[in-house]
Order: sequence, then structure tokens, then C-alpha cells
Amino acid sequence: MKQIRFALLTGLFLFTASSVFALAPADSSRSASGKNSGSQVLSQGRSLMKEGNAAAALEKFIAFNAGHPNSEEGMCAEGNALLLMKQADKALTVFEKVLTAFPQSEEAAFGKANALVQQDKTAQALSLLNDIISKNSENPRALYYRGVAYFSQEKYKEALDDFDATISKDPSFAYAFNDRGSTKRMMNNPDGAVEDYKKSLQLDSSFYTGYNNLGTAMKLKGDEAGAIQAFSRAIKLRPGAPEAYNNRGRIYFEQNKTDLALKDFNEAARANPSGSLAYCNLGAVHIRNKNYIDGIDVCTKAIKNNASCGQAYLNRGIAKELIGDLNGACDDWNKAVSLGQKQATEYLNECGKNNKNE
Repeated sequence: MKQIRFALLTGLFLFTASSVFALAPADSSRSASGKNSGSQVLSQGRSLMKEGNAAAALEKFIAFNAGHPNSEEGMCAEGNALLLMKQADKALTVFEKVLTAFPQSEEAAFGKANALVQQDKTAQALSLLNDIISKNSENPRALYYRGVAYFSQEKYKEALDDFDATISKDPSFAYAFNDRGSTKRMMNNPDGAVEDYKKSLQLDSSFYTGYNNLGTAMKLKGDEAGAIQAFSRAIKLRPGAPEAYNNRGRIYFEQNKTDLALKDFNEAARANPSGSLAYCNLGAVHIRNKNYIDGIDVCTKAIKNNASCGQAYLNRGIAKELIGDLNGACDDWNKAVSLGQKQATEYLNECGKNNKNE
């Protein structure tokens, strides 16, 4: 039996740019005036968006729009909430409705561009943003969103140029610093990434994704203590969100602090019971602790939630082998390899089976 090497959250530390799903702040000049109940509802919705509770925010925005059916601000807020919920089709419908009523609405145009990026229609998003920039090359938000579109295409040089231009025109734009940091990280510049993430957090100390990304970059630099500190700050900001628990738990697992890892992965699973990453990681912890049946159970939950989770098949196969179910183990490892989990090939060799996908 070879030394057991578990599969944990491949790619977890490669967070995408924050902006497509986190969204830059809306233009405050368009905010509802006064302290009436309608503007209070919008304010409550925005606070919920900041906390990451897009579903509750959407309810607020829908309630506002019921009483203010022709509000550009309210409809854009509704569209942005749908974007955060990754409901791009519905968001696009909302933003196109706004643009029909308010053809000059930049907020709706930016929202439409974000929806198109979510739909993998980045060329259309770039066309829309380039049109805005051709009319006003000094528009920092248009440059910023174009950088986001380039990032989604993995055109990091172009994205970096646009984030640089955004920051030169608006040095207080926290999201631009964050996404420039993500771009530098993808260009193998973790030092530059850390510097930009820290700057974004100086500008917005309540930026959850910023702390997650800072932790990611610190981990890449080998500063695990700094990474844990950053992830802990993220958890304090959003104790009900799974990402930072998964990130911090992975470090604890690598440090062989299985009790702490188990606690974090359980929190991540509670925060996102329909996901697969936390369950896959829980499987690795249970197997390391020789709780093989528990490991099989949580890996099965991961597979039920995501049938393409190769890591879960690999880990479940390890647990099955350790309880003497070699046939079941080999079936899982074959499936893991078919899903791109190359690490499973060494276990298949132990089964005495030839992997046709190797």
C-alpha cells in the first residue's frame, strides 16, 4: 500500500476576480434621496448585499420595485442581486428592461456586461464596454469592467492594463486594487498581489472577498500564519459563508491539525450543504483519523451534490480499500481518473488494472 495522499479542493486557492459576482459599488449620485421608507428598503438591501446575502437583498429590491415600478436605481439593484446569485439570464432581462426605459443608464450597461460574462458571452460584453469607453475614455468603471471581462478570458495583460488605468483615474477604487491583485497572482506575482489586496482592504476593511484573496496570496508565498489570519478575518465578516472555512481548514489539514480542520470543514458544509468541496475534505479528515465509514459517507454526499467531483471518488476509494472493499475502491478510482483526477492512477496500478485513460 502506497503512502496515502488525499485530494483536497484542487484549485481552491485560485479565486477569480471579485467583481463579476461581488460588483463594484453603484454610482452614489443615483441613490434615492430622502429618508422615506422606499430609500430605507434600498439601503437595507444594499447592506444585505454587502453581507453576501443576495437572496434576502433581492426580496428587498423586489418589494421596493413593486412600489416604484419605474425606478432605474431599484431595477439595477434587483439585477445586481440576481448577478450575485448567478442568475445571469434573469439579471440580463432586468438590465435590458432598464436600458429600454433609460437608454443612457451606465449602471444597467455595466450590469448587462456582467451578465454576459456570466453567460460566457464575453465578446458581447467587451463590445458593449468598448462602446462606452469610445465615448468617454476617462470612465474608470467602464475600464474596470472591461478588465473583469479580459480576466474572465484569461487575458491577464489586457486586464492588468485596464485595472492600472482604473486606479490611475480613481485611486479610491477598492475593487480595482483587489482585481488587479488577482490578475498579478495569475501572472505569478504573489508579492504584487499581496500589496494590492492589502491596499484594497485599507480602502474597504469590510471586504470579505479581499480577505479571502489576501489569504490565498499569503498561502502561495508560504506565509501560512498570515493566510490563517486573513481567512479568520473573512470568517468574522461572514460567519455563514463557506469559502474562508474551506481555505483555512485546508491549511490546518496540511499542518496535521485535524481537529481544527474538521471543525472548519464542518462549518463549510453547514454553510453550503448542497456543495461538494467541504464534504470531500471532510472525507480526507475522517480517513486520516481512521474513521473510514464516516469518510465514505461524506464523500458519497459530495458525489451526490456533484457527480463530477473526482476528488471525492479518489478519497472514497481510499476509504473503501482500507476497509477491505478493493473492488469498490478500484471502481471509484477508475471514475476519478475519468474525471481528470490523475493521482488516482497510482492506486489503479495497485489494483492490477490498466487504466485506459492514463
